[in-house]
Amino acid sequence: MSPTRVDEVRTQPVIYGLIGGICGGVFVFAAIVAFTKEPTLWLPTIGEGLILILFLSWFATTRLTLTNDSIRYRSLLRKTDVPLTSIRSVRFEQGFIPFSYKPYLRVIITVRDGARKKDITLNAGLFHPARVRRWIEAVNAKLSSGI
Repeated sequence: MSPTRVDEVRTQPVIYGLIGGICGGVFVFAAIVAFTKEPTLWLPTIGEGLILILFLSWFATTRLTLTNDSIRYRSLLRKTDVPLTSIRSVRFEQGFIPFSYKPYLRVIITVRDGARKKDITLNAGLFHPARVRRWIEAVNAKLSSGI
């Protein structure tokens, strides 16, 4: 039996617009200049196009999913599956790293003794914080209902 998706959080559209707009704008501008004025700019233009494809692929593949039996985190280079039976608690943290003032958004999954590491930290920086909080409420409701 395949798992049924209960709730899912995906990359927020603002990220697509911001990064895709900046990289896409640079790519279009460089392509126009390379086509009309300076053919030697094709190599950097192709490089910028590849960077754009890499970013958009990363954003499109990043998701946090609650299924009927597990929590799944997927991104371009990382895949984490945690069965609900091994989870003790799930919480959302946001704040700043001391003395560097770099912001962070994290989902912390605390697992039961004997199952992998004690805490699994997932990067939630691409997701909308309010949507992540609703997702965690759904996870906690699923955990409290006895799975």
